[in-house]
Amino acid sequence: MIGYVYCNPDNSYTLFYTLEGIPEVIKKDLIEAEIPEGDGILRREEDGSFYWELPPEPTPEPEPEPVPPVETIEEKINNLFSMTEQNNLITVDAVLGVYEEVLALREEVAALKEITNNA
Repeated sequence: MIGYVYCNPDNSYTLFYTLEGIPEVIKKDLIEAEIPEGDGILRREEDGSFYWELPPEPTPEPEPEPVPPVETIEEKINNLFSMTEQNNLITVDAVLGVYEEVLALREEVAALKEITNNA
């Protein structure tokens, strides 16, 4: 098939089948040539013949990162209560540990008083 081609700045070619409606500025740079059947991006070999280059495969868009689920008010309240209970258990354990130490010291003091009074 005969066509008229215009060289674009990126070295691809625009193909026209008729000269009607083409601006005069472009007409002076047109090349009349035998164009092979096909589609894609029209390119020119070094020997002057034309060929169709397949367009590049579109790069797939990256999958969006998963959005973490939004915590509901009820879940936030339950988590707060759970953390408060854990903190309370830790505090009670610490207080009990101190209380046991105080009782042990009391017993030691009482034992020392007895030894002192008996001596």
